[in-house]
Amino acid sequence: MLVFRVETDTDHIKITPSQSSLHALTVCHRERPYTNVDYAPNKWHSICTTWDWSSGLLQLWLNGQPLTKKYINGNAIIVLGQEQDSHGGGFDIKQSFQGMLTDVHMWNYVLSTCEIQSYMKDQFYTPGNVVTWKALDFAITGNVQIEDKQTSCNN
Repeated sequence: MLVFRVETDTDHIKITPSQSSLHALTVCHRERPYTNVDYAPNKWHSICTTWDWSSGLLQLWLNGQPLTKKYINGNAIIVLGQEQDSHGGGFDIKQSFQGMLTDVHMWNYVLSTCEIQSYMKDQFYTPGNVVTWKALDFAITGNVQIEDKQTSCNN
């Protein structure tokens, strides 16, 4: 689990994918934010982002539901913990993530709605073929901690 403890315009994780030229992608992760957001606090939430190079369509999914669509072009730079206002940078302290991230996966294709929902429910899903959580290649900038994932006990 990656832990972002404070708001900052520097702390982030840059992921190095196993493939460099991608024409489509899906990135999914689970997060548990510290701050007040528009969804239930103190609970893990699943977020997926899909992008298709040919159309430029970028779509964000929260807990299996589509949220927003944008159109962007260019090569992807994968950064966790910050929103990029410019390609690979332009970080703003008010747009930084504060909380915990885990289960980061990336595929070189756009996942179907059913595949996204399987990931969201933590049911059987195919691990990422570009980035997989169990073999994540990343670089830490700033003060990001690595800890064991917190799970609840089911009796």
